[in-house]
Amino acid sequence: MNRNFTLCRAASADLRQRMISKLKAVFGCNNKILHYIAINNSQSLPQYEGTTVENVLTYPETNLCYQVWLAMDVEDRHTVLAAFQELYSSLKLANYGNRKTLIFCTIFLLEFPALVGQEREWPD
Repeated sequence: MNRNFTLCRAASADLRQRMISKLKAVFGCNNKILHYIAINNSQSLPQYEGTTVENVLTYPETNLCYQVWLAMDVEDRHTVLAAFQELYSSLKLANYGNRKTLIFCTIFLLEFPALVGQEREWPD
């Protein structure tokens, strides 16, 4: 699948808002965010265990999500990352160490592909 996506400003802004809403939902449910923190504390992602980054990107839904992410306006991507940073910083539980990037990537891999796929047809 070698498709390049382009998003108009309105579509990018809409996706930004949906991603931020998804992040708020993940962080709003302690069990869910704790699950992602636990995955990263064990340093394994069960669904993708034993694979490399290149292999993960061969999954059509993950590849599509990544391509759409890159097609978003840079400002919209930065806003999603800033929202994640704010939510992550607000956690008042134990010290999670410096695993913020891994936790975001885990959420990206497990939550965002379905979000992106809601409005796009999955590739054949």
